[in-house]
Amino acid sequence: MQPVPLLVGDAAAAALQQLLRGGPLAVAAEPQAAGTASPQAPQLLAFAGRQGRLLCDARQTPQLRPLLQQAPFLCAYDAKRLHRRLRVGGLQGPARWGCLRLCEQLLQAGGSEAVDLEALARRHLRGALAPAGESLAGLVAHAADLAHIVEQQIALLQQEGLQQVSKLEAAAVGVVADMEHVGMPFVAAEWEALATRNERAQRQAAEALALHLGADPAPLTSDAAILAALAHAGHRLDSLGRSAVARLPPPMATAVQALRQLLKLTQAYGRAFLQHVQSDGRVHATFEQCGASSGRMACHSPNLQAMVQSAAHRRCFAPAASELLVGGDYQACELRILAQISGDPVFCHAFAAGQDVHAEVATLLFERPVTKASAPELRQTAKVVSFGLAYGMGERGLASTLGVSVARAEELLQRYRRRFPHIDAALRTRAAEALQRGEVRTLMGRRLNLRPLLARDPAAATRVAKNMPIQGSNADLVKLALAEVGARLSHFTDAAVVNCIHDEILVQCAKGDADGVADALRSGMLAAARRLHPDVPAQVDLHRSPTWSR
Repeated sequence: MQPVPLLVGDAAAAALQQLLRGGPLAVAAEPQAAGTASPQAPQLLAFAGRQGRLLCDARQTPQLRPLLQQAPFLCAYDAKRLHRRLRVGGLQGPARWGCLRLCEQLLQAGGSEAVDLEALARRHLRGALAPAGESLAGLVAHAADLAHIVEQQIALLQQEGLQQVSKLEAAAVGVVADMEHVGMPFVAAEWEALATRNERAQRQAAEALALHLGADPAPLTSDAAILAALAHAGHRLDSLGRSAVARLPPPMATAVQALRQLLKLTQAYGRAFLQHVQSDGRVHATFEQCGASSGRMACHSPNLQAMVQSAAHRRCFAPAASELLVGGDYQACELRILAQISGDPVFCHAFAAGQDVHAEVATLLFERPVTKASAPELRQTAKVVSFGLAYGMGERGLASTLGVSVARAEELLQRYRRRFPHIDAALRTRAAEALQRGEVRTLMGRRLNLRPLLARDPAAATRVAKNMPIQGSNADLVKLALAEVGARLSHFTDAAVVNCIHDEILVQCAKGDADGVADALRSGMLAAARRLHPDVPAQVDLHRSPTWSR
């Protein structure tokens, strides 16, 4: 094959336009310098597809920006990473990315097989992948190998009925990448002052507990040290769980709980957290788009989805005074998905009429009028049972959650099944069919292979067969919403998704744009819900705040 020349400027742009007419186009960039964690702008980009190959100098070809942004479909191994590298270089990725890594995760259906590039090459090329960093020709050959892998994956995705969910993942990549790139606004000085206050409170709590125990407060900085000090004072505990600590004398139990809470704050959310603040003063977490077998996203370095609920800590996440954080939260989305799956008339009517579904369920379950105000404990019990059934929870799990006897939990479950036979039948029938097929799917077609779990633990496989279509469909819904919201926010100069916390999407914007952004957020989230559960209307609760703390 003839060597591919290095093009720049108009010649590179014209060649790329020609390639884009030929279907899926793979793109590769030269590898980053060793030891660099943050994305670096690429200089060289190689493209390969059915119409040919292209090697161009991105830094000398500003004409690439509109072409890449308007491209109908581009493919890369780690598309999110490449999207961020393009942004660092002043370019922009397309609205829809084919990510080889995500596609392979879809094909593996929750399996533990490797999805690194070498594994993909062995699986789809039956050989080694051309190295990208050794020469210009090597980079082009690497892009061509990626294009061959893409062709193989597309055929397999179609064969496995995964086209719809793969399009969903492709549409979410750019928004997730932008979310990482923009990062969360952060006020480091306020966090440091909070850390100082918590350290002082921790020392005081250690001194208070030490006074009760007749011990030295200095070593009381871990569960092991607290257990040892308790044992030395004659209070032997197996753990510091809530029920174990409750057996201690009241002043001592309170002191232990207070110290443990402060230790968690100072260790997980203390000064060490400041290492996550980057040079722009923001926190750029990493979001794994398929972070669980259900398709749910995961977050790390740091985990902003599991940030402590403390208002004092969340106030430290704040944009400039001229900006706001606008959040949109799906209300009871998993139960709406359950209503879509089961067609239960009580659930469907309650959601269609905008009623309190938990109160309606409790009214039928306990055969007396229930509202949030009149019988909140019955409403809460009904809520727990609803989610317990959706999660495949048995009587023992429900008993533990409610703090009741196993017999009482079994009675509640039986009563619920009689009152809501559509839900019970849908969960049982779908689970039985999934176990027979050896796989379970979400409403969008995401697949989870049940066979390994079924061989090890049939009861656990049954629980997963009931729960995964609901939890996985919820994960699909949030990614649909990210894509819909991202498209709408493109009309604003200064607005971006900065966090996604399970059922909630958080946007930073200028104060003057807050009304328009709120409308875009709501309409995008509702549009996603109409695609996923068209027979059950969604509800999106909006909130605005100068900080992450509402």
